[in-house]
Amino acid sequence: LREKINLDDENNFREFCWRQLWDKYAAGEISRENCAKQIKEMLEETIEWEELLQDGEKYFSEYEFRYLCGYLIVAERDAEYDSLFHMVESYCVKMFGGCEELSYAPLLGMMLMRVQNEYGNCGEVDISNKYCREIIRIAKYSKDMAKIEEALYSAWWNKRESTKTADEEMLSWLIDLAYMIEEFAGEEFMRSKMEEI
Repeated sequence: LREKINLDDENNFREFCWRQLWDKYAAGEISRENCAKQIKEMLEETIEWEELLQDGEKYFSEYEFRYLCGYLIVAERDAEYDSLFHMVESYCVKMFGGCEELSYAPLLGMMLMRVQNEYGNCGEVDISNKYCREIIRIAKYSKDMAKIEEALYSAWWNKRESTKTADEEMLSWLIDLAYMIEEFAGEEFMRSKMEEI
């Protein structure tokens, strides 16, 4: 990839660094703490950390959305994490009301999914489910079937955890839906390649 893309282009370079970092983390070449540190450094190249945590109007570029979500996945749960998490939650709540007008509705859905997961993991299923419904609304607008399936699965998991019962038929249906989405995504990719040829 390094030889095939123009790394002098800032967006290409950021994308390359981002993918390289996640590949290293997934391969176990860097620790979770080191990954969080590097994501924080990437964020601070565009936004001062103190400014990021302050209240007020904010705009995030596509890569900043990904940096924030990635950081929330790998960062240690401490006071700094809590401040960032609540800023992200507050941002999502402010923005999702008018997300139909935003070209980055899928990115907002990705960020909100991170918030929803955190509440689900903490056992706050009512809040988590509320955000699942909002994610589905956003995903309908952007026609993101994968995000709808992910939110439905999260709601299913929340019910399973809170009631200690599981609707196996629903899970089976969600698995079938996930396979269908995966197959369709592959088909779309092949169609686009055929159009290029």
